[in-house]
Amino acid sequence: RTVTGRRHGVALGLEVELNAEGEVLLVLNDQNVRHAVAREEARSRRRKPGSGSCGYDAGMTHDAVPAEERFTAYYAAPRAPWDIGRPQRAFVEAAEGIGGRVLDSGCGTGDLAIWLAEGGRAVTGVDFLEPPLEAARRKAAERAVAVNFLRMDARDLGSIPERFDAVTDCGLFHTFDDAGRAAYVRAVAALLEPSARLFVLCFATDEPGAHGPRRVAEHELREAFREGWVVESIEPSRFEVVPGIAGAEFTTGGARAWFATIRRA
Repeated sequence: RTVTGRRHGVALGLEVELNAEGEVLLVLNDQNVRHAVAREEARSRRRKPGSGSCGYDAGMTHDAVPAEERFTAYYAAPRAPWDIGRPQRAFVEAAEGIGGRVLDSGCGTGDLAIWLAEGGRAVTGVDFLEPPLEAARRKAAERAVAVNFLRMDARDLGSIPERFDAVTDCGLFHTFDDAGRAAYVRAVAALLEPSARLFVLCFATDEPGAHGPRRVAEHELREAFREGWVVESIEPSRFEVVPGIAGAEFTTGGARAWFATIRRA
C-alpha cells in the first residue's frame, strides 16, 4: 500500500509492500521525492528569503522528507526496520549501570523501556509520534508493566519537571541535524541529576553506504558532549535491524555503531 502526504504542495508517495510470506518490504521512492521537494523548497526560499523548511534543514539530514512524514510512513508498515522486538544487545550488556529513574528517549514501540521497567526501574518513554506510543502502551498492558509513555519532541525534554538517574537513546541521536543535536544535548542535560548517565547507541561512520541514518564519527560524539559532560566510554557496537526490508540493508550482524556512556558533570 502507499502512504501519502504533502510537502510544499508536493504529493509524497511512500510505498509499503508485503512479500508472499507476509513479511514487510518498505520501498521509499526517495529520489523522486527529493527532486520534487527540492524544486519546491527552492521556490519557497525565493518567495520568502531566509525561510527554513519546517524546522528541518534538508542539507543536514539524510532525507529530504520531513521527519514526521518519514517516520509515520515507517510505522504504517507492519514493522519498522529498527523495531526488532527486543532491546538492542548493547543496552542489555550495559543494564547493570542503568538504574533508578530512567527516561528512554525516542522509545518507539517501547521494547527497551518495557524491558528496563521489568527489571525494577521507574521508566518514562518519550517519542514524537502517537502510533508507536499506542503500540508501546499495548505491549506494556499485555505484560502488566508500568511505564509512563509521553508524546513530545526530544528537543523539548527539558520541560519535563521530573529528573532522572539515566537516559537511554537507542537510535535517536543520529537522526538530528547539527542544530537539533545541540538542542537535544541541552534538553537531556536539564533532565539528568549530577553524575547521572546518558547511554547512546548510534550509527558509526564505519557503516558503509549513505542510506539510512546519519553516520556519527567518534569525535562528533565527544564534541557534542564537550561542555558539562564526561565521556566515560565510546565502544564499537552493532545496531541490529529487521532483515528483508528494502532500503534498510546494512552490514551482516547489524549496522556498525557506537555505544557511548556519558556522565553528567
